[in-house]
Amino acid sequence: MPKRIAWSIACVALLLWFTGLGFAQASAESAVRGNLAGSVVDPSSALVQGAKVTLSGPMGQRSAETDQEGRFLFQVLVPGFYSVKVEKQGFKSTDVKGVEVVTGRTSSISVKMEVGTSATTVEVTGGAITVDTESTAQASNLTDTFYQSVPMGRGVTGLFYAAPGVASGGGTGTANPSISGATGLENNYIADGVSITDGAFGGIGVYSRVYGSLSSGINLSFVKEVQVKTGGFEAQYGKSTGGIVQIVTKTGSNAFHGSVGGYFAPQQFEAQRLQVDDFGLGGSQQRFNLQGKILHQSNYDADAQLGGYVPGLKDHLFFSPCIAIHPISVRQVWRDRRRRIWATIRYPSAYIRMRASSLSG
Repeated sequence: MPKRIAWSIACVALLLWFTGLGFAQASAESAVRGNLAGSVVDPSSALVQGAKVTLSGPMGQRSAETDQEGRFLFQVLVPGFYSVKVEKQGFKSTDVKGVEVVTGRTSSISVKMEVGTSATTVEVTGGAITVDTESTAQASNLTDTFYQSVPMGRGVTGLFYAAPGVASGGGTGTANPSISGATGLENNYIADGVSITDGAFGGIGVYSRVYGSLSSGINLSFVKEVQVKTGGFEAQYGKSTGGIVQIVTKTGSNAFHGSVGGYFAPQQFEAQRLQVDDFGLGGSQQRFNLQGKILHQSNYDADAQLGGYVPGLKDHLFFSPCIAIHPISVRQVWRDRRRRIWATIRYPSAYIRMRASSLSG
């Protein structure tokens, strides 16, 4: 009898533990999701009540009806592009395609229906308005549509500088920019709702006393969107006197997809870097750099990603594992008054992530 009671207590404790993890994951996931709101009107701009609204996206469908004010709202959506179909007796069906939902914002659309039979469908192509009137945060949403259209480095940190109010952090390294005038070590970096900020120094990922910022190993192959909050951010975000950087990685969908990529930039492809000291060599202004300097840096990486749905649970459970390997080699020289000391330092790193998500968030 005591053994049975002990087993019962253990099972209840295990269940409560998993329940707590589920709530924590749901809270973290909701922080990197977006919302879609809209209104439905007739040709005279009068509100249409009781219209059926169907939202279709990469992770399935959702349905709702317009309220007494002709409005609808879909919450906690994975960032991406959606289509909205509106149906009402006495009106032509209206299908709005290419509606983009971004992280931390409520996108809004207005659908005007035409009088006719529901068997006729009117297709509309256009984007949603992403100005969130309910939020005080000053933020920039940099989606994969954006960074695939402009030249960008492989690392996700290179994307931060595309947001207004972001500048070089100086001695904090390129991976830790200055946001809204603060130093590069006063920001809070969040990936899929989990903080990846170095607790000791404040940099993204790992920060070393000797080598500075070693970043996080996340490259753009896995990134769906980056949101940079430069001011006025919500009370739920703390530990920052600079900015909030939210990184949202890609998820699975109802279609299987994957990618394999690589990048290489050997030291031989780079000219020797000039230093401030070099311009005074042989003159009265010659100085000696006692801390050493970087002459060359090579960068290689390989990545693979796969996404889709769990067989038998289509529209409900999705997966998206990925892996990246980043061996970096830096050619440095230390100089003193007697000799030069050369060294090649290698920083091996890897990034592995397994993400499972559901349509309900």
